[in-house]
Amino acid sequence: MGFSHDLHKSVNKPGMECGAVSQIAKTKCFAGETRTVIQGDLLNTLTPILAITSAIFFLLAAAALLRWLVPGQWFSWIIVAGAVLSIVLQVIWFSGWAIFPLLVDIALLWAIFGQHLTVRSLRA
Repeated sequence: MGFSHDLHKSVNKPGMECGAVSQIAKTKCFAGETRTVIQGDLLNTLTPILAITSAIFFLLAAAALLRWLVPGQWFSWIIVAGAVLSIVLQVIWFSGWAIFPLLVDIALLWAIFGQHLTVRSLRA
């Protein structure tokens, strides 16, 4: 059956707590115990797309700030795109662990829209 079958058996042993299994199984256990807004294949498709795309946007914003190939004029919209995608991801997988990332996303949106943060203002 292979590694996947063995992992599934180790996670689902009666009476076994999440803390008593390997790190890979803990992730599987967390995913199995977390209630999500969507289920199934859509969840399995959206999760990596949202996470990777959001991370790429935040890396592009850092590149714009450091003047690495990304125009500084894009900074605000790149931050907004990364924060919005991150918020969607955190809402789909909402748990106690999602609160801090949501606060960071809200702070970033407030900095962009409320304080009109730009690359120029950060460099000054």
